[in-house]
Amino acid sequence: MVYPEQDAAGGSKSRADGRDPYFGLGDEFHMAFHFPLMPRMFMAVKLEDRKPIIDILEQTPPIPEICSGASFLRNHDS
Repeated sequence: MVYPEQDAAGGSKSRADGRDPYFGLGDEFHMAFHFPLMPRMFMAVKLEDRKPIIDILEQTPPIPEICSGASFLRNHDS
């Protein structure tokens, strides 16, 4: 069920293609964190090379048009 005034966000420490089920057809989560991207950003900075970021983004399937993805550099949950 879609609630027009509310958004549902989620995240899963899974492979780049592992977040697809969370979006459904755009009627489940509206935004999901892209956990695999964060370590690749650090790797790219360390290596001074954009390839780790490009590789993970190429492995990431498209998400429903009404949804969005999110990235972050650090997770302070642990």
